[in-house]
Amino acid sequence: MIKKKSNLAVLELKIVDDLIEYYINGRSFLDMLQEVELSFAENENHPDIAGDYAGLSSNGIWSLLNEKGFWDGKEPLFVCRECLSEMCWGFYVKITITNETVTWSEFENIARDEWKYDKLGVFIFDKSQYLQAIRLKKDEIKPIKWE
Repeated sequence: MIKKKSNLAVLELKIVDDLIEYYINGRSFLDMLQEVELSFAENENHPDIAGDYAGLSSNGIWSLLNEKGFWDGKEPLFVCRECLSEMCWGFYVKITITNETVTWSEFENIARDEWKYDKLGVFIFDKSQYLQAIRLKKDEIKPIKWE
């Protein structure tokens, strides 16, 4: 297990069936997300849609280094479980990188503007630990096959 540095969050990545799973301070980020989304989904009478995402494919790991963002300055962390598109049921984050830290903030499900993610808070990672988490997975990344 990676040791936590002061009050900074610790990121761990797992690649399962070529999809990225995120763990923050040893806890599944998808589980955290599902807890936050459950009340919104229940209000829509569809509790099953809370946290109903798939991780990015392993070659999408490099988007964790993109500050410019794909959608309104944000990068996808999760995609639609059924079609694997980030445009259908994508979950996005703003990534800010400084000399010392990487911050995840301004979480958003682009299909549900009214769902708010304030309860998730902001995650600030030590930049060297964050980069190491990505480096540790580079050998598990499957190349893109263009057909």
